[in-house]
Amino acid sequence: MNTGRALRVAARSSARPNTRYSDIGFRCVSESVATGPSMNDEEASPGEEVPLLTFTGQSTMFLLESKGDKKLFKFTLIEQPRNGKLTDKSESGKITLTYTPDSGLAGNDSFRYTVSDGTSESPVNRVNIMVKPQPAIMQFSPIESVRVNQSFTVQVLMDRIKNLAGWSFNLEYDPTILSLESVEEDDVLKAEGGTTFFQKGTVNEKEGTVTGLSSTYLGTGGVSNSGNLLTINLKSRGCDGYLRLKETKFGAPKVRRFRVKQSIPPLPFLAP
Repeated sequence: MNTGRALRVAARSSARPNTRYSDIGFRCVSESVATGPSMNDEEASPGEEVPLLTFTGQSTMFLLESKGDKKLFKFTLIEQPRNGKLTDKSESGKITLTYTPDSGLAGNDSFRYTVSDGTSESPVNRVNIMVKPQPAIMQFSPIESVRVNQSFTVQVLMDRIKNLAGWSFNLEYDPTILSLESVEEDDVLKAEGGTTFFQKGTVNEKEGTVTGLSSTYLGTGGVSNSGNLLTINLKSRGCDGYLRLKETKFGAPKVRRFRVKQSIPPLPFLAP
């Protein structure tokens, strides 16, 4: 799962082994809330470093469950993460921990916890988290301040896409601030003389939307390229507007359609 980040997570005990702890036994499972590869399932024991899955997503989930006997665990958070939010939920012998990094975080974080089955208690365990920013696949070209009643152009830029056979998204803008003059397909899917089927979408000037913008590559296979995906020609009616892409989808030759859950920041601008 692509408004996401890649997290590399390791669970590590920071205390000496507790001999009673072998009676509990638990398993750490990491999975991404967003679309991602299959989750890894690793057994953990005190003092053992457990490398978990590297994945992309806005949140991370850890499951703690007993081995075989499905004992109910009590989870106690000893130290909160400093750069994110951690929530826990206990149900049917499983404890689900969900970690969500703060917006814009790129760096390290950690939290510490213990688990108990009512008879035995684990030592303090530490989970170290490294958050890496995900390179932007798609973004708006930057613009400078524009004047009221000035026409200007914004481009949708695609960076290092591989095996692309089509795309679609909707466009949103503030109709009290902006008016849409036209949209034009650019050259990302037209590498080496390729042809496309481009649809300009349906414009609703009152709501400030263009729905059904799309392009399909008519050649064999897909295109691997970087460049301009779409040119948007606008006119400013006032100050402090915005431009957004919504419902972004990419297509690959052997997959009819797949959704990309990457968040593209809206494009603000100032018109003096």
